[in-house]
Amino acid sequence: MNRYLLVIFILLTSISIVNGQDEIDFLLPPDSEPPPADTIKYWKNGGNFNFNLQQVALTNWAAGGESSIAIGTKFETFANYEKEGAVWQNRFKISYGLIRNGDAKSRFVKTDDQILLNSKYSQKFTEKVLLTTSINFQTQMDEGYKNKKIAGTGEIERILISNFMAPGYLQASLGLSYREMKKQ
Repeated sequence: MNRYLLVIFILLTSISIVNGQDEIDFLLPPDSEPPPADTIKYWKNGGNFNFNLQQVALTNWAAGGESSIAIGTKFETFANYEKEGAVWQNRFKISYGLIRNGDAKSRFVKTDDQILLNSKYSQKFTEKVLLTTSINFQTQMDEGYKNKKIAGTGEIERILISNFMAPGYLQASLGLSYREMKKQ
């Protein structure tokens, strides 16, 4: 029975779904003509999803330590557009993780909590320099706490230090970007 649980555990912790980019360039022979304009894909998109589960069980372990259980997940995707002089890059990421050290009486503590949205639009100024504007938004989903020991007692007080949109960051920028062109 334990072998089956181990196999199921390994399968569940190694699940990863990946969607790659659509690329046309590598399919063409070096001296061939480019494909007709109606078959060129200007959008390249993809992403991945990760789910992680971890457990440490210690019983009569002479070296010390605590048992723990952790769970984490991350979803990340992108969509990029490039046609003639316009370049538009978009990225979205959301991740969340928890861990519980000790026995079942202990609390789960947040280890990862992020929402990120980034969009950057550029217009070619020269072949390597682009005029760029970007917007970046970042926040979290869940409450964040700081643990503080109460003097004279063995108790721990949880102090709320963050929440959804507290903090929340929105940044807009305008400038120049430099990029090397791909060698064909």
